[in-house]
Amino acid sequence: MSRLFVCLLIIAGLANPSFAEPPSAEYIFPAGGQRGTTVQIRVGAHYLHGGCRFKMDGPGVEASKRIEETSTTWFEGPMIFKPASQRSENYPRDHVGKVIIAAEAPLGSRDWRLWTSQGITPSRQFVVGDLAEVIEEEVDGTAIPQAVITPTTINGRIFPREDVDIWTFQATAGQSVTCCVVASAIGSPLDSVLELYGPRGKRLAQNDDDRGADSQIQFRILETGAYRIHILDSQFRGGQSYVYRLTVTTGEWLNQVFPLGGRSGTKTNFELTANGSTSSALLPLPEMVNARGAGLFHATFTVPGAAHVRRHLIDVDSNLQFDETRAGEGIRDLPATINGRIGKVGERDRFPLEVQQAGSLRFRLLAQSLGSPLDARITLSDAEEKVLKVWGDRDNPQEIEQTFAFKEAGRYVLQIESLWERGGGDDHAYRFKIELPAEPDFELSLPTDAISVDRGGTVKLKVTAKRRGGFNEPVSLVVQGLPTSVTVAETSIAKGKGNVDLVLTAAADADVELRTLKIVGSAMIGEATVTRTVQVARGVGRASTDKIQMMVCMPTPFTIDGIAFQTRYGARGTVFRRHYVVHRNGYSGRLTIRLADRQLRHLQGITGPVLELSESDTDFDYPVKVSTWLEMNRTSRTVVMAIGEVQDEMGQSHIVSFTSGVPKDQIILLTAPSAMNVRTEHRAIQVVPNSTVTVPVTVNRGQLPDGRVTVKLIAPAHFRSVAAAPVVIASGDTRGAVQIRFGSSSTPFNMPVVIRATTKDANGDEVVADTKLELVLPAVDPE
Repeated sequence: MSRLFVCLLIIAGLANPSFAEPPSAEYIFPAGGQRGTTVQIRVGAHYLHGGCRFKMDGPGVEASKRIEETSTTWFEGPMIFKPASQRSENYPRDHVGKVIIAAEAPLGSRDWRLWTSQGITPSRQFVVGDLAEVIEEEVDGTAIPQAVITPTTINGRIFPREDVDIWTFQATAGQSVTCCVVASAIGSPLDSVLELYGPRGKRLAQNDDDRGADSQIQFRILETGAYRIHILDSQFRGGQSYVYRLTVTTGEWLNQVFPLGGRSGTKTNFELTANGSTSSALLPLPEMVNARGAGLFHATFTVPGAAHVRRHLIDVDSNLQFDETRAGEGIRDLPATINGRIGKVGERDRFPLEVQQAGSLRFRLLAQSLGSPLDARITLSDAEEKVLKVWGDRDNPQEIEQTFAFKEAGRYVLQIESLWERGGGDDHAYRFKIELPAEPDFELSLPTDAISVDRGGTVKLKVTAKRRGGFNEPVSLVVQGLPTSVTVAETSIAKGKGNVDLVLTAAADADVELRTLKIVGSAMIGEATVTRTVQVARGVGRASTDKIQMMVCMPTPFTIDGIAFQTRYGARGTVFRRHYVVHRNGYSGRLTIRLADRQLRHLQGITGPVLELSESDTDFDYPVKVSTWLEMNRTSRTVVMAIGEVQDEMGQSHIVSFTSGVPKDQIILLTAPSAMNVRTEHRAIQVVPNSTVTVPVTVNRGQLPDGRVTVKLIAPAHFRSVAAAPVVIASGDTRGAVQIRFGSSSTPFNMPVVIRATTKDANGDEVVADTKLELVLPAVDPE
C-alpha cells in the first residue's frame, strides 16, 4: 500500500467517530521449526494494512518484531456451490517475518500474537521440534508427490478445497513406520485423514481420528521400496488456514505414557510404550503447584531407538497414589488417586470403597485433558450391587467431576468403563480421584487472553467464578495494570453469583498503547482474606495464563455509505460498479478503497482494484470484475473497506479502516450469463516437448460491439515450460489461432490452462471470456 496522507485528528473534538476495525490472525506457516534453525514465516491475517507489530513468547525463540505484507499465495480450487457458496469467507493476506530458534530451545509450543492501532489478537501456537523439517512447495492443481527423507517433520497446508497432499519416502522391510499429524491440536481447522500406500500402489493403512481430530498411522514394512502417505481433510474442505505438521519416521515412536501423573514431590516410574518396545523412566515430579496441591506440567520423554523427543502433559497432586491392582483390594484412606486404564474393549475396572462415615465425597476423572481418548462412565453401587448413581452421558461426553452424599458408612463399589461400546485399549488411561469435599474456595476465569477497547469506548469482560465447598461469598475484583485513562466499573461478583461483566471504559484522549493486565479476586473465607488470580484456559496441552493483553485502540473517524439497498444483474466476465458516499466526520486525509479482508459470502473469483481518493473526494464508484465462472442463480454480496491514516495528539500515526456489512453497503449482484464466449477446436491437446502446437479458437461477441478481441494463454505459475504470445482477432473476424510453445521441461501438467479472450463493451469496460484447455503428456512406453 502506498504511503497515505497523514492528517492531524483530535479525537476529543471529532463528531460521530466510528468503531475500530480490529485485526485477526488465521495461521502461521510453517506452523513450527527445528531447534537450531531460522524459519521464514508467513502469517495469514486480516486488516493489518501493510504490516504490524508481532511477538512470540517463550524460551529459546527470537521472532521479528514486525511482520510486513507480501504477495499472498492463492489457489481458487474447485467450484463451490450453494449453499456452501453463500457462507461467509475470510481472505487473509500473507505477511512475512522470521523466527530464530536456539539449538537448546525447549521442545513444545510458543505463543504468538500480533496487534495494530485498532486491536490485538488472542495468542496462537508455533511449535519447536527436534527433527529436520520440510516445507511444502505449494502448487495449484491435482497433487504432485513430493519426496522426503525420514525422519522428518513436514509442514504443509490442505489448500485449496479438496486438496490432497502426497509425500513419498523410502522404507526397508522390517521397519516400523509412524506418520503422525499435529493440526487440530495447534488450532488448525483441519480434520485430517491419513492413507498409506505401498510400492505396488495398494492402500495399506488409513486413519481419521487418533488423538482428537489429528491422525496417526503405524505400520510394519513388509516390502522394501517407495511408500506414499496421503493427507486430506475428512470433509474434503481446505483453505489458507488448514496448516499441519506431519512427522514421518521409521524409528521408534513413543505412543503412550503410563501413568498419566503421580504424587507431587516424589519420583514416579513411568511406563513408556513405543511402536516396537516398552521401556521405563524414573521422573521426579515437582512439588504441588497450587494451594490445592494439584497441577499440570509438561514432562519430556524419550525411548531407545527413537529419533525424537516427546513431551507429555502430566498431572500431579498430593493424594495417595494407587495402581489398579492395589485399588482393587479396596480404598480406605483418602484423598486417593487411582491410575488406571481401560485396556481392552468391554473392560470394567471395579474398586471397593470403604466409607468411614456418612457425608460427601468428591469424584474426579482426568483423561482427555491429559491426552487419553477415554470417555468414561462411572457407576457407584452399594455392597449389594444396587446402583446408586451413574455419571457419564453420551450426549455430553466429558471428564467427570461430581459429589455424592453418602447416607451411612459402609462398603461401596466404583466401576469405571468406556462410555462407548468399542472403546478401550492401552492408550485409554485415566486418573480417578476420590477426595473429601472441597474446602470453601473459588477459581476465576476469563475466556480470552486479549481485549481491545476503543478510545472513548467500552468493552465488557465476563469473569466467571467457579465456587467450591459451599463458598457463597461475594468476590471483589481488582484489575492491575490499567492506565489511568482506562477505568473499570462493576468490580465484584455478587454473593452466590457465578459471573460478572467488568466494563472497561477508555477516555477519548487515552494513549493508544498495549498493556498487560492481571485481574485479582479476593474474598473472605472464614476469618481469612483469600486471593485468586483470573486464569485464561487455552485448550488441551496448553498451560493457562494470568496475563491479559489489552490494546487501547484508535477508532476510525470516517465511514463509507451505499445510501440505499441495491440489487442488479451482473454478467459473467464484465465490470460491475457500485456508488458510495464518504462521510469524513472531520477527517481530511487521503483514503484507500479495496475489497475487505473478511467477506459475507464466498467471492467466487470476484476481484476489485485499489482506489486512491484525494483529500477532497466525497464519493466514488467502486468497480468489481465479475468472474467468468460466477455461480448462476446466486446472489453475490461483496464488501469493501476504506483505509486512512490519522495522528493522535502526540504526533503518532495510526492506520485505521472502516468496513460495513449491512445490506445497503454491500455490492449485491445477481449473476447473468456471459456477454462473450470463447472456445477452442479441441478441449485437449497433446504436449510435444520443444515444439509449437497451434490451437484454433473461435469467439462470439454476442451483443457486444464488433471490436478487437485479444486472446491469450493463462498458465499456472509452476508451468514454466509453456508460453504463448497474445493473438488479436480483428473487428469482423471470429477466428484466430494461439501458438503454444512447449519447452524441454518435464513439468507435470496437473491442471488445465485457460484460454482468455478480452474485448471492450460500449462503455469502454473490459469484458472477459474463458475456456479451459487440457494438456496431455504422451503415453510412456512401459518397456
